[in-house]
Amino acid sequence: MFGFKPVSFNEKWGFFGKVSVFEQRPEASDSVTLNFALGTDRYFAEAEFRPLANDGILRFRGDLFKLERRGHFRVPLAEHVQRDCNIIARRDKSVFLDAKVVNLSQGGAKVQMDLSPVAASPPTLTPRSVGGVAATGVSPMVKDENLRVVLHLCGRWRVEVLARVRHAVVEGDQNFLGLAFSFENEISRRQLMAAAMDLQRDYFRQL
Repeated sequence: MFGFKPVSFNEKWGFFGKVSVFEQRPEASDSVTLNFALGTDRYFAEAEFRPLANDGILRFRGDLFKLERRGHFRVPLAEHVQRDCNIIARRDKSVFLDAKVVNLSQGGAKVQMDLSPVAASPPTLTPRSVGGVAATGVSPMVKDENLRVVLHLCGRWRVEVLARVRHAVVEGDQNFLGLAFSFENEISRRQLMAAAMDLQRDYFRQL
């Protein structure tokens, strides 16, 4: 993963610009994933990259996709892929609650939890059994609760982040939570950024 700041443009060669290295110096590639803002809009594309000392050249290839007008693009996750969200801490206490990621961005996620079948009003959530012993139901999530979650995505990514519940909605026997992420360190932030970009690339290639 690296940053790129365009300096000039040539119709034959593409964009020449400055490279900001996040993890390791990028190598030449025929397919890099771009996510960038232009004015008030955000775009996604693929490009060829050629490094030049501390600089580089990017040349677009394929289609340019205009993303929804928000800070981060939400990638929908198909039901057949791994999209687990394990809630491991709530209100500074250890818990273990299972959820599924509905969509994901670099800034947050929409997750889905099953409600307890015995719940009426108010609803309760049923966590996975731990050590073969079924856990008891817990109170429903409310706005502004602080959580710690571990995301397991597509068999490729495991990312632990802090999350705040921005909203909680009950639809039938399902509870949908809107989570906003924050990070304890730069490593987890970059891990989530890389995972979101990877999922974006897979999503747009299928269009």
